[in-house]
Amino acid sequence: MKFESLHQLLLEASSKHPGSQALLGVDKSLSFEQLVQEVSGLANGLRASGLEAGQRVATSVPPHWDFQLTLALAKLGAVTVTVSENAACLDGLIHWHISDKALAAPDAITGAKQLVLDKTWIQLPVSKQETEDSFSFQDQDPFRLFLTSGTTGNPKLVSYSFGTIATKAVALSIYWHQGELEYNFMPLGSIGGFSTALSSLVKGVPFVSSSSAITGTLALLARNKISTITGSPYQIAGAVRALEENKLELPELKKIRLAGSFPTTAFRNKLTSLGVESIESVYGSTECGAVFVRDLKDGLPPEYLGEVIQGCEVRAVARAESDISLLAEKEFEYKTPYMFDGYLMPDGTLDPGTTNGWFRPGDRVRNASGKYLFVGRDDDLVNIGGVIFSALPVEEFAKSFPGVEDAVSFGTEDGQGTPIYALAVVAGFGFQLAKLSEAIKTQFKQNNPSHLTLVLRIPRNQMGKPLRFELSEDFKKRMASDNS
Repeated sequence: MKFESLHQLLLEASSKHPGSQALLGVDKSLSFEQLVQEVSGLANGLRASGLEAGQRVATSVPPHWDFQLTLALAKLGAVTVTVSENAACLDGLIHWHISDKALAAPDAITGAKQLVLDKTWIQLPVSKQETEDSFSFQDQDPFRLFLTSGTTGNPKLVSYSFGTIATKAVALSIYWHQGELEYNFMPLGSIGGFSTALSSLVKGVPFVSSSSAITGTLALLARNKISTITGSPYQIAGAVRALEENKLELPELKKIRLAGSFPTTAFRNKLTSLGVESIESVYGSTECGAVFVRDLKDGLPPEYLGEVIQGCEVRAVARAESDISLLAEKEFEYKTPYMFDGYLMPDGTLDPGTTNGWFRPGDRVRNASGKYLFVGRDDDLVNIGGVIFSALPVEEFAKSFPGVEDAVSFGTEDGQGTPIYALAVVAGFGFQLAKLSEAIKTQFKQNNPSHLTLVLRIPRNQMGKPLRFELSEDFKKRMASDNS
């Protein structure tokens, strides 16, 4: 399958299925023929506003508008990135920032021209020629940008060329999408969310999008007989909880796909009890896409990563000598046919982000009889004065303690630069941290957090991953305030 633009895919789908639904939403649904018209109208409005091919454009609009807007921008040859909130790595690199309302600091991107989306553009008259015209990308042309999760520091800007996205479109048929109706809780700004949107164009099936609260979204999925839902364990857990609390059902649901992080054993058992045919786990990264895939009902150990996807290469290498306490574990690196071109740097150049073409995601594995077993992420490691250990056991213990709603460990320091191992806890009114602290010390003989702190919420990204860096910075500010 060879194509030169996303608009070409859209036109082909419209030619084959003109009256079939292309966009399914709570408040809006469009056929492929209608989507072509509205995308072309948006493109005309954007062009009239001054947007040009090759410019980098950030979008901050509701999901179904983001799908249409991204298609319109790609039609013009723009390089797009979906953002839910501003990030420092965007400053000075983005030419336009399109949103559904006027933005001020800190939401506005430094150096970007602001443009408020005019929703009447979809009604602009377009000629047959205008619906067919589209910028033709070369394989090496920059095409799409993604922000990394920023769980341990500032997010990075990941750059993909058009050729890489085109390669990914072909590969998705192997490991992701076979033409079934799918709803992805991951936003279009994630590599997983974008994969679902891209695959919908390739397969000529509806892209399902919702800006509604979870109950409205689930009603949409039930009404349209969605057979597959995809998301991080955190997102899927929220959906399952909402189904139970609101006594809702998804009668056609056959597959649950998890991506972004690993489910706990308890949550995997919970999903199994739902009776779906398949519970799939996809392992990968923003930088390289999917690498492993497995069915979690295969009876293998929960930490097993799965089968390597066709075309991907994987290897484990010895850890650095400074991590002597973890020498039994290996670092992990891989390459994929659809991996990124590099990180877009502040000066506009690309940092490859790889060593001899191999990418290291910061994950630790063990090799058991040729099967890779996931041990943990370096994100989950706490480095306290050179002592490196996993924070996960303490976190899981704290989460199971009566009264605790959420808990995340993090490394930080006091005003004198002394390293501190801390635990942030979300709990109800009157909760006694001292009792939890004593229980942790009894359960774990070493590597106990020296500071426990109550917080209103754990900061997380859209995938549900904890932002430990934010917890650390907030802790240091509070310590400085208490000592002033």
